[in-house]
Amino acid sequence: MTEKSAAVLDRCGIAVSAACALHCAAAPLALSGLLTVPLGLLQSETPEVLLIALAASAGIVGLTRGYRRRHRRSRCLATFAAGLALLLAAETVFHGGFGAASAVCGALCMSVAHLLNLKLCRSCPDCNAD
Repeated sequence: MTEKSAAVLDRCGIAVSAACALHCAAAPLALSGLLTVPLGLLQSETPEVLLIALAASAGIVGLTRGYRRRHRRSRCLATFAAGLALLLAAETVFHGGFGAASAVCGALCMSVAHLLNLKLCRSCPDCNAD
C-alpha cells in the first residue's frame, strides 16, 4: 500500500465515521419529530451495522498500518479503540439519549483518530521518504 492509498483509506475512514455520527445524531431527532425522514430507514439495524463495519474495517487497516509501518505512535490506535468501544457500547449497553450521545462521541473519536494518523504520516520522515 502506497502512502497515497493509505491517505485515501484514512479519508474514507473519516467520511464513514462522520456519516455514522450523523446517522446516530439524526435518529433521535427524527424520533422526536424534528425531521421528516422516514423512521424505518433511521431505525433499521442494517445501516448501523454497515456503518460500524465499514468504519471499523477502515480504521483497523489504515491505523494499524500507519502505526506499524510508519510513525509508531499509539495515540491514533488508542483514540480509535476508545471510539469503537463507545460505539459498540451504544449499540449493546446504552439506550435512549445516552446511547445516541455515546454513539456520536464514538464515531467522532474514530474520525479524529484518522485525522491524527494523516497528520502523523505527513510529518513522519519515513512516510515522506516514500
